[in-house]
Amino acid sequence: MINGDVVYLDTFVDSGASAGKAPTTQGYSAGNTTPSYTLVGATGIATINAPGYQASDAVYIQFTSGTLGTTAPYNTVRPYTVLAGATSTAFTVNIGNTTFGNITSGAKLPHAL
Repeated sequence: MINGDVVYLDTFVDSGASAGKAPTTQGYSAGNTTPSYTLVGATGIATINAPGYQASDAVYIQFTSGTLGTTAPYNTVRPYTVLAGATSTAFTVNIGNTTFGNITSGAKLPHAL
């Protein structure tokens, strides 16, 4: 999501069977969130600085800046699974590539759905 995008939830399935975590049926917006990422290339783990995701969530991401934003196929929308350890401000995904030798980052990440 990017600033101003709204997602309307009218049906919700919690794969963890925790009915107490179900959101209210309404529109949710990204507000003033400006997602960014850091990547530890040697591990293939990208940390996305954006709220709202939990472990095992499916997220579709298009990297648009930094090393990943100029490297196919990461500059197109691709599905990832949120790893354990997601917080209220960030989550991690495995990009499936460990050939990036150094830590890179990006200031923009406009598509995270």
